Amino acid sequence: MAAAPITRWPLAIFRSTRCGKQRSSEVAEKKNVKVVFTCERHALHGAGKHFGDPNTYVVPLTCIAMANPNLAAQALEAGASDVQFIGCPPEDCANREGNTWLNDRMMGERLPKLKPNFIPLVHTAWVAPTDFGKAIKTQVKSDPNTFTFTPNKAHLRFIIPLLGVMAVVTAFQIWLSDWPTQFFSADSATLAIQMTHHSGYAIHDIATQADLETDLDHPTRITLEVDGELVLDETYEHQDDGINQGVRIFQQVQLPVGKHRITIKMYDRPDASVEQVLFDKTIPLAPRQALTINFRDMHLPDPIVGEQIYYETAAGVNAGCRICHSLEEGETIIGPSFYGIADRAGERISGMTAEEYLRQSIIKPNAYIVPGFPEGQMIQNFGQLLTVEEIDDLIAFLMTLDED
Repeated sequence: MAAAPITRWPLAIFRSTRCGKQRSSEVAEKKNVKVVFTCERHALHGAGKHFGDPNTYVVPLTCIAMANPNLAAQALEAGASDVQFIGCPPEDCANREGNTWLNDRMMGERLPKLKPNFIPLVHTAWVAPTDFGKAIKTQVKSDPNTFTFTPNKAHLRFIIPLLGVMAVVTAFQIWLSDWPTQFFSADSATLAIQMTHHSGYAIHDIATQADLETDLDHPTRITLEVDGELVLDETYEHQDDGINQGVRIFQQVQLPVGKHRITIKMYDRPDASVEQVLFDKTIPLAPRQALTINFRDMHLPDPIVGEQIYYETAAGVNAGCRICHSLEEGETIIGPSFYGIADRAGERISGMTAEEYLRQSIIKPNAYIVPGFPEGQMIQNFGQLLTVEEIDDLIAFLMTLDED
């Protein structure tokens, strides 16, 4: 099989290596170019001088488990003499199963799979970052040892003292748990109100809501009436610390045991007469009962948050879309480009809206295969990795990607 020109390598590889200082035209003149995919820890602490080796490309990923096997296939097809994946050993990895996941893909036992004819040509090594230099010189396929790790004498030196400390702490906790503690008397109970709210947003499971006003940063006032008597009236200022916006409310009141009519009202609009009844029921309170009433805002899809999810690459907790999907027109990394996806998505499947198609493609990626791309190439469990709200945000971002 004739090697394809080196200039056909995925653009993502060149962007990830040496900050783009080495041009593909220069690499095309080289022979025996080795491509090494590794995690960021190895790249920062072990790769070092290898970034300056003209015959080696070191491609850092957040975690080695994020690597798609097709990256190795494309590198070999482009003329690489060797492809290697270097990751952490199990006792020194934040994503413990990363080496097992990748090894299964390289052996064709886990989706997405490496093409069978490339399996003998790809090598793996699972070493500490300080042993990166030794690993890069090998041409063997190391076995993943995530589930076969056995402690040696060096480990026991640290494990035995740690077990002793844990035994002492556990014994103290058991003794402390038997210490009698009474927070309130048998003739009373506790009612707690817990709420995270952005003024102007709708509240989950509330039948009658005021009109949405999502651009408000108004204070939120909460009142609590028990059997018609006002027992709580608090106003909470809107906060925005760059991470959390709105108000966080937690209030506790002690009430006598028995049945009580509980009414909770909210005022969060500039017009103080706009009243929203969040809770209005008669409930029984048992002796020493602690009852918490929770309220939360309904989620509004946010394309800005969706863009952050697209660029996020933390293994096992996010989509890592950018690793396989470009935003540039006509650029294919692993999967199809997202350029103009907002215009195409509604035309993929008859009777399905663009949003419905994108949701199906995330949760059930094999339900529809884009022509020209193989089945099973996309990771199958994004429906478990991402929350419903995160998927909504991601779809909102993708719907901004039109061709204009």
